[in-house]
Amino acid sequence: MRVRARCVSISCDNRAVGRFAAEYLMSQQFENFAYVSEFAGSCWSVERGRAFERRLRDSGYGVAVFSPYGVRGIDHERKGLAEFIRKLPKPCALLACNDFRAAHLMSICEELGLLDEGQVFVLGVDDDPEICYSIRPAISSIRMSEKMSHSTFIEGDFCLSPKT
Repeated sequence: MRVRARCVSISCDNRAVGRFAAEYLMSQQFENFAYVSEFAGSCWSVERGRAFERRLRDSGYGVAVFSPYGVRGIDHERKGLAEFIRKLPKPCALLACNDFRAAHLMSICEELGLLDEGQVFVLGVDDDPEICYSIRPAISSIRMSEKMSHSTFIEGDFCLSPKT
């Protein structure tokens, strides 16, 4: 008997996610921006960040990018990320590659005292309620339509889920 393995992958249009995030944050009158990619530097995270950066640069804004490639251990990475955030011009809008990363950023920003001062705004992606509502303040996140994929993407398939 011969068994064939089949693998199905459903993904979103990460470039569209990055552009949508940039448009939203610009509409909120931010002038300083940063993107924080995933720990492993996955293709989807890099693609999302590049689109975010490209859209902002096309509008005349600079973007700081944190990509933890080659970092040894979460503690070392956390220290590097804290230093990255500390050096950003404030106020600053930070796009996290996903909600898990946004929660990580929020924790660091809280330790640095930047949340109380309103110096940073963190935006996640995926709108995962278990993550977004597990910390205070809750994470604002981009929610994607269940029907959105590379073949069916329409700009209207996103919405922002601000948390208060």
